[in-house]
Amino acid sequence: MAPEQARGYVDQLDERSDVFGLGAILCEILTGRPPYVGDKEMTVHEKATNAELNDAISRLNDGGADAELVRLAVRCLSSDQTGRPANAGVLASELSTYLNSVEQRLRLAELAEVEARAREGEERKRRELTVAAQKVLQRTLTRQVSERLEGELGRLEMVGRSLAEHLVISNLAIPNVSRQAKGRRKLVRLRLFGVHAFL
Repeated sequence: MAPEQARGYVDQLDERSDVFGLGAILCEILTGRPPYVGDKEMTVHEKATNAELNDAISRLNDGGADAELVRLAVRCLSSDQTGRPANAGVLASELSTYLNSVEQRLRLAELAEVEARAREGEERKRRELTVAAQKVLQRTLTRQVSERLEGELGRLEMVGRSLAEHLVISNLAIPNVSRQAKGRRKLVRLRLFGVHAFL
């Protein structure tokens, strides 16, 4: 109940008195309690008559509701009629503007979340591609090093065979006499890079 209504000033009642009633409903929605609270009906009426709204305004400010909506509720509950929106149409327009801003903020928050998920997905793909590229590079380098080593080993094997053959030929040139002088023939097996020779 608007203060002017509680005082019985019928000649002062207008559309702004109705706006106070709408503000009282908004206060109860936001805080869970009406603007005037008391044990007895007379106490509540006294608070309305004296426009004791400090408790209601404190509850609105501390209730955790959106600041813009709280400001609108406080304006509706103004003890001075001129501080309230002019009529229910103006209040409805302000509420619509508020709801549109809430929807806009929600859309922006959703877009920000989608963008963050997209960036996270791109970053994950980038990391996966980096790991895959590192694996391919590692395999390529390993294969190239392995091929070079195999080539070097093949070349060394050929050199080793050539050396072994040269040793065998050199040893064959030594007269059999020196070997027989030892009393028996020694069988020496030379294995160098897969070449076997008897000395």
